[in-house]
Amino acid sequence: MSWFPMIIDTPTARVWVERGLKMRESLVDTDPSNIEFQYNLAVSWEQLGELAQAAGDTAAACAWFERAG
Repeated sequence: MSWFPMIIDTPTARVWVERGLKMRESLVDTDPSNIEFQYNLAVSWEQLGELAQAAGDTAAACAWFERAG
């Protein structure tokens, strides 16, 4: 079960997840073979998908979920 439906302020949650995404992308850029970095990046993509879904943006949610694998 997603933890995002419990969040009232979805736009603020998105800002924080996007900040985390930038950090995780940077880590993957420094060490692309690090599986933990890759996993955490996929978690960010999944979280963005959940936020898009909560906002009713099905197309964006699908795109993020596909990216997460």
